[in-house]
Formats: sequence, C-alpha cells, structure tokens
Amino acid sequence: MTVRSIAVPAASNAFGQFPRRNMPGPLEAALFAPGAHTYAIIDAARIPGFDAGIMAEGQETACLFAGQAERDLGSSAPHLFALDANSRLTRRLFDPKGLWGARSHVLLRSPHDLATVRAHLRRFTQIADERGKRYFLRFYCPDAMPVILETLADDPARLHRWFFHRGQQVVDGFWIPDADANRMIVHGPGPATAADHSLPFVLDQTYRGIMREIVRRRLLRRVSRAVLLTEENAASLPAREWRAIVEGSIDAAWRAGIGPERAFAHIAMAGLARGRAMQPDEIARAIRLPASPGEQTERAHDLAATLGRGDKDR
Repeated sequence: MTVRSIAVPAASNAFGQFPRRNMPGPLEAALFAPGAHTYAIIDAARIPGFDAGIMAEGQETACLFAGQAERDLGSSAPHLFALDANSRLTRRLFDPKGLWGARSHVLLRSPHDLATVRAHLRRFTQIADERGKRYFLRFYCPDAMPVILETLADDPARLHRWFFHRGQQVVDGFWIPDADANRMIVHGPGPATAADHSLPFVLDQTYRGIMREIVRRRLLRRVSRAVLLTEENAASLPAREWRAIVEGSIDAAWRAGIGPERAFAHIAMAGLARGRAMQPDEIARAIRLPASPGEQTERAHDLAATLGRGDKDR
C-alpha cells in the first residue's frame, strides 16, 4: 500500500487565492486529475439536518444502504456523492468552518461511474461473524478507514478487496481528512499483488481487532476533547505536554480494562493533577479492579479529587 500526505491549510476558506478556490491548488490538481471520477462518502449521522438532495445540488448521489435498512436508517446512513471541483459541496467539505472538522466524510477516486462504486462499497457496509450474525461496519468515517487500511497493509489478500473486485480496480485511492493536522492522507493499493479472491469477508480475528481499535480511537478522541475543553491548565503546562498527559492517561485506562467514559475522564483529570500520564498498573490498584462500572466511575472520581487536593502519593 502507498501512503502520502497533502497539506490542507485551514487559515482561509479561499486558501489565500483569488478567484476563490475550494481547496489548495496542488490538492485540487491531484484529487480532480483527468481520467477519474471523484466521490465523497458522507456519514449522515454526523451532519444535523442532513438532506442528500439539497447537499448534492444536482450531482449524482446514492445511499449505501438499500431496502429496509435505507428506509429505517437513511437519515443516519452513509451516502455517496459525485464531486465537482467547483461545487458548493466540495467547498463545504474543505471549509474549516464547514464540514472539514466534522469528521463526517472520506473521499475516493475511481475510474468508474457512481453505480459501480456504490456496488463495490456496499460490500463493506455489513460484516458477518462465524455464525452468520451481521454487524454494521462504519468504514466510511475518518476514525475508521485509517485503522482498516493501516491494519491490512501487511495483509495483501484482505487489503486488495478494498480496492479491487474480481480483478478490476474500482478505487484508485482513499483520501482521508485529518483535520487535527490540517492534512489529507491518501491511501493507494500499491503495486499489484496476487489476491486470494476466495477469502471471505467475515468478522474474524483480524477484523475484530480492527473494530476494537476503531472503538479505542473514537473513545480517545471523544473523552480527550471533553477533558481538554473543560479542565483548566492549572500547572501552565505546554499544550503538547498537557494533551500527552490526557491522551496517555486515557490510553492507560483502556489497557487497564476501564469501561465507563466518565471513569476515563476522571482518570485523565487525575493524570493532569499528578503532572504525568497515569499507568495501567496504578489505575488498576486505585480503582481496585475488577469492579462494576458504577464503582469504577466513583473510584476514578475519588482518585481525581484526591490528587487535585495535592495528595500525589496516592
């Protein structure tokens, strides 16, 4: 697999140019290069008041769900949109005051029309376990797609499936926004490899690990953002160090086996009070694991409160 990064400046909607541009020139030249179509997979659940028809403004669009799933879940389902470099939707996708920071979409390039791309992507919307029970796989979010592609980078047979179908390349590359770093990460299939087309798409050990890592990253982002927005930097730590303590403490709590999100937040606050990231073993001792979810939250709260009062030896 090939991976490259393209900067996406967030300072100006016009990207410092006149006439107004929807994205930096180098990114536009790469994303909308001749010979391929450009699409966005947008997660309706991330956009309040989502309306596919209004958002498309005459461009082709289609829900990746079908039948009863589309009727029941269409307002929170993934939708595929054909993009034009000069459209209002494209501007919204790259606008720092629009959808750029909403973590709502992944882009892709393909030599094929929307119907072919939709048929390909629909193969990944659900994944079955060994007993045939099906689960939704929200692969189309910037939190999930990097985990999938990074994990499968050393597994050519499974990776091949995301770009090819029956020997035909359907996706040239997945373009994943990284709003935190103001960049676009582009994942391509790399050199052609012989793939095992008989390999089933099932919730095996590899995909269970992928789904667990997606959950971990989403939890880390959600809880760390909440703590960073609500907690004072009483020790006047540099922003990078402060964030490292919060994220390190949350990750340690995950490895220790903590469950409730509030417990994660309190443990992050404990790390800030201590001035360093908490460690899994000390979290396990302080929370007295194993414990019920309610006990975990209460004990994590007590730990943060104690350290906040200056008892650093607890």
